[in-house]
Amino acid sequence: IFGVLHADHPQGMAQPLMMGSHIDTVRNAGALDGCYGVLAGLAVVRAYRQAGLRPARAIVVAAFTNEEGVRYQPDMMGSLVYAGGMDVQAALHTVGTDGTRLGDELARIGYAGDMAPGAIVPREYIELHIEQGPVLEAEGKLIGVVESLQGISWQKVTITGVANHAGTTPTRLRHDAGYAAAACVAFLREQVVGAAPETTLATVGSLRLEPDLINVIPRKATFTVDLRDPGEQRLQTAESRLADFLATLAEREGVTVETEQLVRFEPVVFDTALADRIQSTPTMTNWPWVPRCCWMWCKTACVGSDRPPIASVFFIPPPRRPHHVVSEPPRHARRLPCGVVGHHEHRAGAPKPRVVVFLAWHPSQRHAAVRPARCGCALPGGPPVSQG
Repeated sequence: IFGVLHADHPQGMAQPLMMGSHIDTVRNAGALDGCYGVLAGLAVVRAYRQAGLRPARAIVVAAFTNEEGVRYQPDMMGSLVYAGGMDVQAALHTVGTDGTRLGDELARIGYAGDMAPGAIVPREYIELHIEQGPVLEAEGKLIGVVESLQGISWQKVTITGVANHAGTTPTRLRHDAGYAAAACVAFLREQVVGAAPETTLATVGSLRLEPDLINVIPRKATFTVDLRDPGEQRLQTAESRLADFLATLAEREGVTVETEQLVRFEPVVFDTALADRIQSTPTMTNWPWVPRCCWMWCKTACVGSDRPPIASVFFIPPPRRPHHVVSEPPRHARRLPCGVVGHHEHRAGAPKPRVVVFLAWHPSQRHAAVRPARCGCALPGGPPVSQG
């Protein structure tokens, strides 16, 4: 979904600034997961309108489809299709976990658009997102500039053994799929993550045993493996270590192992110049920053990885609760600056919009509020506003 604030002249659509994120989320997630970036873009547009100004270049607010990839895989599908990394027909024919077809569901809810993917080519893409981890919270910072996206590898692993009686089958005669799965989980933490503990992450987020009875040795274990690292070589090493362990495990335990690659994305490095520009914005320099950080989840901003647009993301921390869970609006004081989202070039003689956007959260309202201000003003609780 794209909303456009048109420029003050017809050529302004040639190189628009795109801001946004996604509005889908995971089960029981917080209200602002993804939505925060879309709200931020809408807040910028509203600030321009309230100030009675138009930008020299158009502003596009984007909400990409199926970025989480929970119901339809792969994740980041909307931005991936838009950036040319996945054929639109292949995406529309994707069958979800509930057996539905994505194209049919989009038509059912009235969102089967006809605009060609990539029809709007932005010059920059900027996304505001709640931090997806505890780093800012732990370091006492409010805002971070993201310099890269982690590479990600998702696999589904199926281990097949032999079901038997839990009370009469000796350990030496067991082919226990449940034990094999547990051994793999332990290996991922102790050996794969242990080889590069500062960068590599490994998670088994879904695990199912069959027949799932307390007194029966599992005959089958199906689980997912989520590997991530900002370094492509380290990510490949983690994948190789897992594959070698599964082969050894199959021979040792007398089980069969099958793997299916679900998702694979290489790390992405953001545009340094845009990151520098965001961090050096005078309005933001008085606030506590994490200077540069790697985004632990490769999301919508990948729209800038395979196309001319450049991407940079900055985010604020959630409250003292994990990301992807209920109740995650920012816990800080009533106003928190989320950054000046880009500084537009203007034609000679054209009025320059001098608007700063602050996003506020009030305990009684889970939505973003905008507070435009002119240069030289000061907002309550914040630093002087010197540029917008």
